[in-house]
Amino acid sequence: MSEYSYLDILPTERIADKLDKEIHSPGSVAKIAAELEAYVQIMEEENLRFLARPQDSKSDTMDSKDTLKFLRCQERTRNTRTILQYLKAFLAHLPLEENIAGKPVNPFNQMKAFVLFNIDLLKEKDVSASILQEHERLGLLNDTNSWYYRGQIDKSHRSLREIADSTDKATVENWCKIFTGLQQLCTFWFSVRNQVLNRVRKSDIFMYKMCGILIAKYLPKEEIILNAER
Repeated sequence: MSEYSYLDILPTERIADKLDKEIHSPGSVAKIAAELEAYVQIMEEENLRFLARPQDSKSDTMDSKDTLKFLRCQERTRNTRTILQYLKAFLAHLPLEENIAGKPVNPFNQMKAFVLFNIDLLKEKDVSASILQEHERLGLLNDTNSWYYRGQIDKSHRSLREIADSTDKATVENWCKIFTGLQQLCTFWFSVRNQVLNRVRKSDIFMYKMCGILIAKYLPKEEIILNAER
């Protein structure tokens, strides 16, 4: 799934290209890991601050519809935070099938479920509406072509699901497929934001970087080349 094909706009430089340069620069892994740890800590602190608010304060400021919307937002944020925590943990060790077979907790299945959750958000009404709103902001959307962009969203969703669904056991290759699918989901959002870095979520930037680092760490370079040619 190409970043270029989604909006039919050719940016001067893709966000992914900028991030790839950073990933492969000397000393980048430790720096990115430290920045990620600080970012996840901020996410956790923000969640704790809300939960610490008086119960009356919460009910006074939100009706039932707002509450459901907030809880759904919290669920999405929690899922993304968990993905980031897993990615950081995998820097030290990538659990393979022989390490986890028969154990009650399967980190591969968990990570796959977390990534599929984020992919499936593309099918939710508020998410697709926000994507179309971005297209409208760019002057791309009108009454006659909304069907096309809805179709492009569906096509991107199917392509991303196919990557994740093609994995079963926790082999290095399957882990890297999961990381690749997550990276491609990030590049989808980079494209939606028209490759403007300061309009992209920090979580997407960190997920893209960490997946790139993990693929480079665990998948031999020759295999990366072969997979890219398929």
